[in-house]
This record gives sequence, C-alpha cells and structure tokens, in this order.
Amino acid sequence: MAAKVVASVLNSSASAAQGGCYHTRTITDTLGRDWKIMRDSSIHEQTASGYANDEHKVEFVTPPLKYVDIELLQNIVRDLKIAGAMVNSSCGIHIHVDGANHTPQSLRRLINFMTARQDLIYEALEIGGSAMSIIIPPDIMVLIYTPIFQRER
Repeated sequence: MAAKVVASVLNSSASAAQGGCYHTRTITDTLGRDWKIMRDSSIHEQTASGYANDEHKVEFVTPPLKYVDIELLQNIVRDLKIAGAMVNSSCGIHIHVDGANHTPQSLRRLINFMTARQDLIYEALEIGGSAMSIIIPPDIMVLIYTPIFQRER
C-alpha cells in the first residue's frame, strides 16, 4: 500500500516486490531517481485498526534530495499519513549528508545546528519527543577531528 501512495504522488508506478527478505518496491520519478519502500523487520507492527502484518513494517527510502524537493517530500509524507501510515517507538529517522564539499569546521557547525534544533525537528516531523537524540557515528567524528590531529603532529 505504501508503494502505491508514493507512486501516486510521483505520477509513477511501483515495481513488483523484488526477491529477498526486504521485498523492495521501487518507484522511479520523472527525474529518473529511485524511491523505495522496503520491509524492515525491526519495526513493531501497529495499525489504527489493530491488525498488522509484515506489509505494515516498511521503511521509506528516498533518493538524494535537494532543498527544492522539500515540498514533494512533504506531500508524500502527508499522503502516507492520510493512507494510515504511522510511527511508533520502534521507528526512527536518519539523514545522510553529502560530505564532499564540507570541511571539518562546516561539519561541526552542521552537527551543532542539528543537535540544537532536534526537538523542533522531531516536533515538525511528529516522530517523538526528548527521549530521542541525534547519534553521531564514530566515522563522522573521525572525519571531523582527523585533520585537526594531523595538523598537530
């Protein structure tokens, strides 16, 4: 069902579920970008009606997006919610940032910016409260601090 909603917003169609445990459905937009709906066994089933199965435990994966795509993403999320999509404590969000044009200082500013505004982000996305926090993977920390250590040698 989620793949049909995304396909509708993108004026496209969803592929048949690909084999394997993820049953990935791909929706290609008019720009040739692939959006995916795939099963995620770490999600706890939940629906408004109380009935749920593996088809309800899905992850929405976007292609790399730009600022101009925010409205499109909002429309997809809005339509998924109208169709009955919901989140619970087993769900999460993660955002990948292209680091190609960043310096250690700009990545530090980005992390500080996101950390200072995480409550606002969670409120806007309706995904949880203060119990959630931004986790900075060790490889990001290495990317930020390695050049500094190299200069000190």
